[in-house]
Amino acid sequence: MKNVLLICGYAASYKGNFIPSLEYLEDTYKEGKMIYMFPENAKNVVWMDDFKENHRVYFMSMGFFDKKVNRKILKELKNILQIEDIKIIHTHFLVYNYSLFVAKHTFARNIRMIAHIHNQFVIPATKSAPIKKFVMEHSYDTIIGVSQSVADGLKRQIKHKNITYIDNAICFSRLDIYEKISLRDNENQKVVLMAGWPALVKGIDIAAKAIEQLRKKGMDIKLCVMQSGDFEQTKRCIDEALGYAPDWVKILPPREDIATYYNAADIFLSASRTEAFSYCLVEAAYCKPMLITSNVPGPNDLKIDGMERFVSEDVEDLVFKIKELLTSSIDVEGRRSNVICSYDLRSWAEAIAEIY
Repeated sequence: MKNVLLICGYAASYKGNFIPSLEYLEDTYKEGKMIYMFPENAKNVVWMDDFKENHRVYFMSMGFFDKKVNRKILKELKNILQIEDIKIIHTHFLVYNYSLFVAKHTFARNIRMIAHIHNQFVIPATKSAPIKKFVMEHSYDTIIGVSQSVADGLKRQIKHKNITYIDNAICFSRLDIYEKISLRDNENQKVVLMAGWPALVKGIDIAAKAIEQLRKKGMDIKLCVMQSGDFEQTKRCIDEALGYAPDWVKILPPREDIATYYNAADIFLSASRTEAFSYCLVEAAYCKPMLITSNVPGPNDLKIDGMERFVSEDVEDLVFKIKELLTSSIDVEGRRSNVICSYDLRSWAEAIAEIY
């Protein structure tokens, strides 16, 4: 039996695509049991009580996830590995972790460690950078990027013999559940939808400047920003970009039935300055809106029919692409069929199981 400990630095208020993906992987994996570890602050998220009823779950102190190392953390980790007879550790939303490094070179030598990297990998240019690089290189047996661009970035920055990638997959069934709503202020208005956190990374300022220009040209466009983090950060980002708080921007609270927002938009826009994969673009492609993305690695590599690309951080190019897209059409059903084929959970789970 090859029991797997999934260490997840995840405490979002909704399951999103990540948790259903892990549940699908657990249903697929037949070589052993799957055990989960989350940070302590995930204990009180709304979905955790139901999740604990159906899965074996541990909570680890925030010190572990904050990359601290001490005897208490190491003892707690060692106990879990022994009690559950763990043969594989698979981490998500962790990068260089000093506790895992110590474990790998002491009591967990015979446990395979796999890192799943969900963001573009960058080692901060600080005095500790060489240490972080060394820890990353000598903690994990395998490193998986969520896209080829993530894997390529890892290979440029660290020396490791086993870096690969598996394109992220989407739990499409959760997108079949949605409410029919309107985000428009009037029937002729067009809605551009974005994911908004963190605001500068997601390019909220770039989008706001583009929409402002289009409105000055007489186009009635509303910018709606789906928010999962700091609402005030997003508002400040827009205020600083434009010099005022526009009434044509609406901040949307998170909701589990995310397709409700996608299906109420005319365009879904990803203006990110950096991105690893972009769940949102693939999810939106399954739904109704037309799509625009900045041409950064990750989103630029997605296999999605009819998706427009603009030069990253080029407001004028974005203005042109939005105008162009609003006068075009897309075969929604054809696009949906293609993204299902490209980003199906079963293929993803089989690829992970093969690495195990």
